[in-house]
Amino acid sequence: MKKVRTGTILYPKTIKLCDNKITKANVSSRNDFIEKAINFYVGYLNTQENIEFINEVIDYTITSKLDLFEESFSSLLFKLTVELDMLMKILAANFDIDEETLKKLREKSIIMLRKQQDYLILKRYLIFIKKVRIKDA
Repeated sequence: MKKVRTGTILYPKTIKLCDNKITKANVSSRNDFIEKAINFYVGYLNTQENIEFINEVIDYTITSKLDLFEESFSSLLFKLTVELDMLMKILAANFDIDEETLKKLREKSIIMLRKQQDYLILKRYLIFIKKVRIKDA
């Protein structure tokens, strides 16, 4: 490609900067230095545009994934709630649990879950209920 002659007006300070860095820039003239600097700066500007585009893509992707997660999680939570409701109805129909026992069970559940030291195992609840009934008898 043929080069086009242009006139450039620079401050003496800028020309001195150029002359001092010609060797380090691995060029042989001020013209080559300026051309290399322009290409570098244009590349930098393009990178900034690309970063903004990439940020938008990342933001959109993360938002989409979070929306999908929220939808899946909400659906799973609803299904779990339905199963829990069914379990509670089965237990209520098959066990004669008085309000005091239920209150103690709820208090213990709250304490256990707040401390997160125990696992939710039905066997432990049944043992607890038996202990409460023995003490009340």
